[in-house]
Amino acid sequence: TLVNPQTGVISTKNSYTSALKKDGVSVIVLDDGIRVQYTFVKENVEFAIEYRLLEDGFLASLSTDSIIETDDNLIYNIKILPMFGAQYFGTDGFILVPDGCGAVMEFDNMSAQGAEPYRRHIYDNDPVIPAESQNSFQETLSLPVLGMSTASGGGLMLIADEGAADAYANGSCSRQISGYNMAWFDFDVRLSQNSVIGDIRSWNYKKVVNYEEGDIASKTMSVRYLLLNQEQVSLTAMADVLRQYIRNERQKGNTVSEKAPLFLNVLCGTKVEKSVLGIPVKTTQVCTTVEDAGALTEQLQQQGISGIQMSLQQWSKSLLNGKITTNIDPISVCGKVDQWEKLAAVLRKDGGTLYMASALNFYTNGGNGISKNKDAIRDINGAFAELPRYPRDVYYPSTSDVTDRILNAFDAVDSLSSFSTALNKSIPSAGMELSDLCSVLGGDYGTEGLCRQNTEILFRTQVSKAAEKVSMLGKASNLYALYDLDAVYCLAESASEYQGITVSVPFLQLTLRGIMNIGSRPINDAGSVQQAFLCCIATGMSPTYRLVYNMPDSWKGTESSDYYAADYKLWQETIVQQYRDYADVYNATRGAVITDYVIEDNGILRTVYSNGVTTLVNMGSKAITIGNVTVEAMDFILLTGEEE
Repeated sequence: TLVNPQTGVISTKNSYTSALKKDGVSVIVLDDGIRVQYTFVKENVEFAIEYRLLEDGFLASLSTDSIIETDDNLIYNIKILPMFGAQYFGTDGFILVPDGCGAVMEFDNMSAQGAEPYRRHIYDNDPVIPAESQNSFQETLSLPVLGMSTASGGGLMLIADEGAADAYANGSCSRQISGYNMAWFDFDVRLSQNSVIGDIRSWNYKKVVNYEEGDIASKTMSVRYLLLNQEQVSLTAMADVLRQYIRNERQKGNTVSEKAPLFLNVLCGTKVEKSVLGIPVKTTQVCTTVEDAGALTEQLQQQGISGIQMSLQQWSKSLLNGKITTNIDPISVCGKVDQWEKLAAVLRKDGGTLYMASALNFYTNGGNGISKNKDAIRDINGAFAELPRYPRDVYYPSTSDVTDRILNAFDAVDSLSSFSTALNKSIPSAGMELSDLCSVLGGDYGTEGLCRQNTEILFRTQVSKAAEKVSMLGKASNLYALYDLDAVYCLAESASEYQGITVSVPFLQLTLRGIMNIGSRPINDAGSVQQAFLCCIATGMSPTYRLVYNMPDSWKGTESSDYYAADYKLWQETIVQQYRDYADVYNATRGAVITDYVIEDNGILRTVYSNGVTTLVNMGSKAITIGNVTVEAMDFILLTGEEE
């Protein structure tokens, strides 16, 4: 895609008609492949793509150093091999997209007709360029992967090997844009940004499009094409291919617990706004002290729960005050450093871990060596990037709530290094939770900022170094952080609501199972607690609960209303019972990976593990009988190989 930034004229050209048909393609033979030079003759634009053979496919790689362009024809986006592996109308098969937990688009999907082809940004949209409005909840794409599977036994997997931060995952069923079912990646070379002049909710606002100019900041964009045989075209087989890819990149190896893990997200404190002589004043409301957390741990352990992975939220003064985390500054009324260390040691002894939450990317106030404005990243217009907040059931962002700033990448990784060092020294038995740093990725378009691709590279490198000091828990993490995590939780359990998606599938869970401990989103936030728990059973995840030991009288006026249903005393019995049921499955399948996942015609979710164990999950309202086995409504059955 070419843009004249002065006039805003956009044109899309393809290499067949604009290069090959005009004798603008030349080939150089390499030792392990070829280098193809594409010259778009009329547009005076050219670049080269290298295609190198691999043992299981090939790698297509474009270096931006090869791009030659003119001032009135700048490259803004490049699609790489959009037709490779395309399947014509009438072929049985599906496209795998990494939306949320994963989703399948069946070939020739009639529901996709009339809708735009699927296109979503890997690692979600750049937060520097926020959407003007929000009309539906969108899951993040945390894996830079696409898949194509045919019923005849052939298939293809695409992995955005380099430049994933600039990539979009695309899927198009036949009769959407052509007669073919297709999957491909395209990459942003430069960005554009819509700016709104006036109030978007009024009738007289205006939109202005600004285009990024100057040298290209990104360096390399590459896609790995893995050719699949007939034994590799199922979802679980594709997950196995990606699992091996991740394992080859991991430094830690497998970090799966011996004891069944249980994830607890525990709130220590929150800010409450109160009126003092008519003046609004924010005070600290203590929710869970170190003594409370110790009592909670002891009570659960006495009832047979082990392997507790406890993540402490809002435990420090910095977190409470919206500052970046750089050191150990616990809220004194919640507990002292030596007390948290004792609790961490108790959890470690029983196969668990105490994780201290951190804020390394988002902040609302300056402090700890960080300036609120000076150190924030900037958008294309040079303005400070802000993250809007959306009240519930509201289409447009709030104009009254405080917006978060996004810290520049250099200060973010410096804070990561400082905090991990301080944690290792002060609370050596504890680990740290990476939340915003591993789940949100923004480019910085200031004069000294890093582009999104280089930010991804920097984050991955520095997370790896920090992981040498402390154990790490990720929250809904993107792939660049997954390489060095000990565990990850708050994994998506569904895909976004896109018209062309046939069904959500747990591809993310299938991939990570067997590499590290994986946890669900908080079960007690779900509309149906039992259904959320059964989702854990069906997908091999550990259950997660959001908890508060001492509930405030009211959540109104606090900054932690997400914990409104987190009263530990109300949830203790449910946690114990669900853990016992889940532990039976975990102990029977420990060390095994999922080799088959099927949604049966009768609605049963059948999950088969590599050691022969099977779970049958019934999320329906009626009992279902399969052979000699009956699965009650909203329940599951665990079968050994002999029983199966």
